[in-house]
Amino acid sequence: MVFTWPWTNKQGKQETTTSRPASAANGNGGYNDAAAQEWLRGVRERLIHTLFYNRVNFRFLEGAGSGTLAHRYAILFGTQTMNTRYEQVKALEATLAQRAGVEQLTVSRQGALIAFTMSLPVVYQRDCLFPTKALPTFRPLNILLGVAEDRTWKSLHLNETSVPHVLIAGTTGCGKTELARCMIASLAIATPPKDIALVLLDPAGKFSDFADLPHTHITVNTLADCVTALHWLHDRVNARQEGKEENGLPVVAFIDELAQIATADREAIPFLSTLMAGGRQCGIHVVAGTQHPLASVIGPLVKANLPCRVVGKVTEASIAAIASGRRETGAESLTGRGEFLLLAGGEVLRVQGAWLTAERWALWRGKLLHGVEYPRRPLPDFQPQAVVEPAPVERKVTDDEIRQAWRAKQYAGRLIKTQADLEFALFGYNGGAAARRVKLALDGTTTTRPRIFTFPGAGGDRLPS
Repeated sequence: MVFTWPWTNKQGKQETTTSRPASAANGNGGYNDAAAQEWLRGVRERLIHTLFYNRVNFRFLEGAGSGTLAHRYAILFGTQTMNTRYEQVKALEATLAQRAGVEQLTVSRQGALIAFTMSLPVVYQRDCLFPTKALPTFRPLNILLGVAEDRTWKSLHLNETSVPHVLIAGTTGCGKTELARCMIASLAIATPPKDIALVLLDPAGKFSDFADLPHTHITVNTLADCVTALHWLHDRVNARQEGKEENGLPVVAFIDELAQIATADREAIPFLSTLMAGGRQCGIHVVAGTQHPLASVIGPLVKANLPCRVVGKVTEASIAAIASGRRETGAESLTGRGEFLLLAGGEVLRVQGAWLTAERWALWRGKLLHGVEYPRRPLPDFQPQAVVEPAPVERKVTDDEIRQAWRAKQYAGRLIKTQADLEFALFGYNGGAAARRVKLALDGTTTTRPRIFTFPGAGGDRLPS
């Protein structure tokens, strides 16, 4: 029995899809296709014996279509007999995984068939490398994802209706940032610089090697500047909705660590909500990555406007349901290392994300920067936060000084757009006592110690005239 490898392209070549097995990167020697086939046949025999021992009548398929070896996992297909219920097979998941000698095994329905999906041993796993010669789907505003089970490259086309924004969710180490880097690179390769403006909100510094691309309009690396960039995007939405700015040039914002930025400033979520809700009609798209896509963290309007989701490895089923927006997707059973579920249009598709290595990006970057002219875009300039020394925490600040700085929108050379900016400029930190102090002053409540005057007749003192 021969199982199919799902990463050859239409010409039968493997170089531009995946050319380096994970085993070679891990120092385990060259990849052996025949050994992987033999391993899966052994697993199949052990599953047959385990099901028979537990008195479950089941028949695995034979020949073509009986199973698939993917990059990180394998699938075996079969059918239950008339007197066998699906629930009987499902209940044996843990036992089947133990007897088959695999780390993870899930039983699921796929149409009329029952699928046994299991993780591959590391020695048989392969990386899905970013193409080096040409993209499989070369079209403006296309973002490349990776290779699916049907042996084809998968991509998303950013548009107003079906894919206005994309959420990438998953635990640390599942490959969110690497997938976002793949998306940025594919956008830059497929779309001319004059036809797109990239905005990179990158507090972790993972997008720094895209900063000098002619496609990139804004790159920010601090939380304060990320919030300011959200304000800039918020203003673009309002300007386009009011007809003050043309909708012609698409703007794509990549936001790394969405939850961290959303909680850094109280005005971040309103900016995000306007951006998500209004951006889809204005040619402004968002690709955001986060570990915790909770409505309480990123806001209900933000979560509601993310119909397309790419979900990586999560720790448990309840978190998988939150990240996916639906139950029983199996995201908690993913192997990690770049493996994702694509949820769009009511469908769920398992994808191995493309890995953009430093060597492959160097090849593409050289082509993109060779002889290119940086376009002049019909977009206003972005002014990041001025880097100045904040006022000492111990410094006494009066109510009038707080109100005056808020009205002037600047303090000691620092631009002030939000109350968080005001708190940092005056006190050197955000939140806590600084937030309460600013709120009391702006609300008109007296916060400085009042002068006490004695009532007339009680000691002979008089009120000042």
